[in-house]
Amino acid sequence: HRKVVGLISITECYSSKDWPQTCEKFHMQKEVYGATLYDSRLFVFGLQGEITDQPRTDVAFYLSYDECNTIAKKVEDFIESLSIVLESKRLDRATDKSGDKIPLLCVPFEKKDFVGLDTDSRHYKKRCQGRMRKHVGDLCLQAGMVQDSLVHYHMAVELLRSVNDFLWLGAALEGLCSASVIHHYPGGTGGKYR
Repeated sequence: HRKVVGLISITECYSSKDWPQTCEKFHMQKEVYGATLYDSRLFVFGLQGEITDQPRTDVAFYLSYDECNTIAKKVEDFIESLSIVLESKRLDRATDKSGDKIPLLCVPFEKKDFVGLDTDSRHYKKRCQGRMRKHVGDLCLQAGMVQDSLVHYHMAVELLRSVNDFLWLGAALEGLCSASVIHHYPGGTGGKYR
């Protein structure tokens, strides 16, 4: 639930000769989050000319900050596209009944710890199921489906606790706390609890 899935960049660019550098910076920023990024937008203020006439879905050009009346709609569309992607990923993961083994999700520094592990053991399968449940809980939370995320996080906590997978258990508990706060305080806390 803490991954960057969408990126909105805002920049000023007043000269067409600065545009390639601006565009390159945007692409470099996208590469930083490339592993988790589903969609991105660049809002450019100040640029005029033939570059702004080229149709692009990921870039919007505005003459000034005062003349950007379509920006709210573009941000809405961007958020809607992210919601659709998150929902489809959640459904893919939640309804995967292909009979194949559930892959072991792991963070980069864990990979060396799982070399040569017995992938047919009950312990390994529970670890895979628990981590996948945590991941589906994250996707549900990102898609705004708090009730579903609570169910998945609870299941993940039970599975991960039973196999002493403490790193992922902590992450599942963190997600459970986040989802619980959202569920119990749907209007927010108003800054009461800091």
